[in-house]
Amino acid sequence: MRRLVLLLLLLPFTAHASDIVLHRAHSYELKKGSEMGVIYLTIENKGSKEVALGSVLANAICHTIELHMTEINNGVASMRKVDSIVIPPNSKVELKSGGPHLMMIGVKQALLPGDSFPATFNFTDGQSLSHVVQIESRDND
Repeated sequence: MRRLVLLLLLLPFTAHASDIVLHRAHSYELKKGSEMGVIYLTIENKGSKEVALGSVLANAICHTIELHMTEINNGVASMRKVDSIVIPPNSKVELKSGGPHLMMIGVKQALLPGDSFPATFNFTDGQSLSHVVQIESRDND
């Protein structure tokens, strides 16, 4: 029984679809009126073939989510929208500050520490994963 309870407690933090595993999807608190936010997580590909994240949906929270890559040119960081984020076979890609990440655009409400929302992660091979995004305080950074 204890194992079942522990398993149920871990469900919001990890999601699986065949060989793809999502770990610790989170965002940070946003005040009401904030238009943009970010989602970070780790995507693990346990398979022998490359996979690519093609889109993410969280329509209850924001109008759109763009996949972004951070680039440094001549010492200046800039973000650019990308069509997909590739996860090589048997590896993990961490979506984090200063690297690939997800930008929420048109955020519809305040996001407070302890809140969460569902998101659907769509991969270019047709696989989709539903996963819970946890809201954290920036003080936990």
